[in-house]
Amino acid sequence: MKVFGVYSEENKILKDNWFLKTLVDDLDLNFKYLGSGSGKDVGFSSDYWFKVLRKRHEYLCQAIWENQGDIILSTDVDIQFFGPCLPIINKCIKGKDIVFQSEWWPPTGEVNCGFVAIRCNEKTLDFYKKVAQVEFEKMPLGDQSAINMLLHDKSNNLEWDVFPPQIWAKSHGFVPPRDVVVHHANCTVNTIQKLKQLKLVSSITSDRLKWQQQLSLKPNIDASFTRQQTEKPFKIYLLK
Repeated sequence: MKVFGVYSEENKILKDNWFLKTLVDDLDLNFKYLGSGSGKDVGFSSDYWFKVLRKRHEYLCQAIWENQGDIILSTDVDIQFFGPCLPIINKCIKGKDIVFQSEWWPPTGEVNCGFVAIRCNEKTLDFYKKVAQVEFEKMPLGDQSAINMLLHDKSNNLEWDVFPPQIWAKSHGFVPPRDVVVHHANCTVNTIQKLKQLKLVSSITSDRLKWQQQLSLKPNIDASFTRQQTEKPFKIYLLK
């Protein structure tokens, strides 16, 4: 499976020391280097951050167009792995066009765009072209707000869902499940905060995995939720 994403000099350490070093699956990595912010603010909601989002979606639209019929993965680089993720991805994408990471758990209908499986077809290409046309600067969370707005538009005909909590993010609001395989270090504003979170979750999860191996513990998180069962209304940010 091909993986697409972008990174800058400022967060290259996340890609090299965490994403690549912890990756278990044999994936075809296609990360695009965007250079450096040259000393400018590159954190959340900065001008450079919005520029990166724009480049990211240009690259993603090109990837979907060039890989029609295939399933690809779009990811951020603030990711660490604790096991193989392909079995979960392949199971979840069956019969779906896109599978996102949920922003919360249990799911509320709001998605996170940091780890996404995409079936490359005309529907997903059209969807991401619409995302790329949105003025991210006017959205509270940039491309993520744009994606959630368009995803819940009545004209949208995508078949989509969210991954189970084993594809975990801090925004889920609970400690990582014992069978976590992916950690997305979100709810941060810069690389320093992301590194601290990655290190903390790594230490917690390593101890937990040792306990699980020694005591044959099973997950205590109910992963049987589906988006349809738990979806609740949430605020959709409209363009002004």
